[in-house]
Formats: sequence, C-alpha cells, structure tokens
Amino acid sequence: MTEDINVISLRTEGLWSDLSDRIVEGGGYFRTAEHSAQQPGSRLEQYERDFKSGRINLLSCSTTMEMGVDIGGITIVAMNNVPPHPTNYLQRAGRAGRRSETRSVALTVCKNNPHDQHVFDNTLWAFTTQLPAPTIKLESPIIVQRHINSMMLASFLRSQLSNSASLDKLDMGWWMLPKEVAPANKFIAWAKCFDESKETHLASGLRSLLRHTCYEGAVSLGRLAAEAAAMLSAHSHEWFGEFDSVELQLAKFQGAIKEKEPAYKALQIQQKRLTGEYLLRELAAEGFLPGYGFPTDISSFETMTCDELERNKTRKKDDRIDNLLRHRELPSRGTVTALREYAPGAEVVIDGLVYRSAGITLNWHAPASVQAIKEIQNYSGPQFSDSELR
Repeated sequence: MTEDINVISLRTEGLWSDLSDRIVEGGGYFRTAEHSAQQPGSRLEQYERDFKSGRINLLSCSTTMEMGVDIGGITIVAMNNVPPHPTNYLQRAGRAGRRSETRSVALTVCKNNPHDQHVFDNTLWAFTTQLPAPTIKLESPIIVQRHINSMMLASFLRSQLSNSASLDKLDMGWWMLPKEVAPANKFIAWAKCFDESKETHLASGLRSLLRHTCYEGAVSLGRLAAEAAAMLSAHSHEWFGEFDSVELQLAKFQGAIKEKEPAYKALQIQQKRLTGEYLLRELAAEGFLPGYGFPTDISSFETMTCDELERNKTRKKDDRIDNLLRHRELPSRGTVTALREYAPGAEVVIDGLVYRSAGITLNWHAPASVQAIKEIQNYSGPQFSDSELR
C-alpha cells in the first residue's frame, strides 16, 4: 500500500489513516465511542446497539453505566481509578463475563492517592469490607416536602389524563402553556385550596408518607399543600422569565428574511428546548421533585454548532428519561462542578470533540439587543469555541 497511487492520494488529502492500513491488512483494531450522561439519549442508544452488534468494541463510560443498561456481553472492564465504595467496584467489575464469555477480566488502575494505594495494598478490599445497611434519613424538611410534592403531582396528573396517556410523553409546553389555562396553574390553584375532606384518599396517603418524619404531627396537610403550590409558582415564574424573553426577541424579527438569520434560528432552538423538556426531569432538576442523588442546581453548557444543528434535524426526539445530566438537551452539571469544568477558557471533551468555553451568557433572563444575541448565539465558526455556561 505504500506504493499504491490511490492510497497515496487519499493519504495526502487526509482521507486515509493508519487505521485504514490495519483494516485492509486484517489486523485487530479498536473502534471507540463515549457513553456518558453528557450526550443525547438517542445517540447513547445507537452506541449501545453498535456495541452489541460488534460495530463498536470499546466504550468509554461514565458512572451511569454501573447498572440499569444492558449492552450485551463484555470481555474486559477497565477502571481508570478505584471506585469510592466496594459496591461501586462490584457493580462495575460485575459487568464483565455475564454472558457466554469463556474468560473475562476486571482491571483497575490505582493512582497515587491514599484511597487507591490502600486498595492496591489490600486487593480483597471489595470483598472483605463490611457493607452498611441502607438507611433513610427523614429529618430533612426539603426532602420530605419534595416527596409530598411528588405524591400530590401524581394524584393531580391522574385526574387530568386519560388512562391511555403516557406520563413519559409530557413536556413543559403541555404543562405551562397556554398560560391562563395551563395544567401548572390548575395544580397551583388546587394545592392552595387543598381540602382533606374532599381528597380523603390522597390525604390518607400523605399521612402515611409523613409517618416518622420531621413533619409528623407538627404541620397540617393544608400547609404542606400550600408550600407545594408556592414552590411550583416560583418555578413557573422563573420558567416564564426565560420563555417570555425568547418570545420578546423573536417578535423583533420581521419578514421572510428572518428565517435565514442565525440569531432567529438560535432563539427558535432555545424556545424548543424550553417547551420540549420532559416535565418530570425539569421539575426534578429544579428541586420541586425528588432528584434521587442527581444534582438539582444545574448549569448547562451550550454546544450547538452547525454540524450539531444538521444532526438534530434527522435525530428522533430524545425519549430517554433516565438522563438527568442533560438539561434541556444540553450537557449539564451541578453549578459547583460547572464553575470548574465549564469556566471560560476550559476545554470539555464530549463524544470525541473538544469544546472550549467562550464565556458566560449573561442575557438569559434580561435580553440584550438583537445584535448582541447574534454575537452570542453565532454558530458559523468552524472551531468549537462558542460554547457557553448558562
């Protein structure tokens, strides 16, 4: 191949790599992909299918792969550090050899820190460490309140939806719009006027939920229902602050030429993200519902580029509801982590691409001029350097 004219031409144009040589020669090679919560669910599902079929033979995974996702037979599990707890290690190592593999390997790289070195010196750590029984602490008012909110919301949705409706299809557009008659406003009004005598079944469930908690016998159900209404009202106010800002800016564009304006397209995408977000994921991310270990104070990383925009046109709607680390179709982190990982100038690797944070979007709630939006939301650059921390 070193003398093949066609190969030499393709190599000069950057279309033939060393990997191409290995494929033609029949040698073994790795085809890799990133499987992390920072990516769209539809893309993760495609990677899982490719891994099962053998089209991908190496997945670089985040901790979300510990359990719950079946990706077929695995020969080797390699961990680039020691997991923090024996249960984490056993979950990850146990991924290998579950099917008909004749052999499997679990490999762990121990770094130069106290925890990793302790495990390196005590290789039976995961098997000899006593695992404490799980406990639930019911002293936290906010945790109890979120579960109260969850039970009330479940009861309300059952009364609003037909038996054939699917909860995993509900989005924020259905919940918040139109503003005057939106289900969100109905829930707030219902919760403010909660009457135990009319909601006997729900009241019984709420009392059972409050048993042995900090609220048992100390706070009335009416007061807790009113707090649920206040929390949802505060979230609605924030949501409409963003939605109305986008609507105001869209209204400034006139004529058919607006369809070609990058700023107009950017605002349409922003509006779609707001209205298309999965209802329960939004409410959990904003702290109205229990988050079950996922961060609730979230900041998103804007990664939209021309290439990503084209891919989104053919991608099906993301129906995966287990991914709370993507907020409104964007990679997201808890704010404390985001301040470090998404800080201006920081580089973030997502699915093999390196994004450089260009700054913090300051006009999210208070719209700037149309020209400022054009500068902030510009997708035309060939480099991935226009990402932002909201």
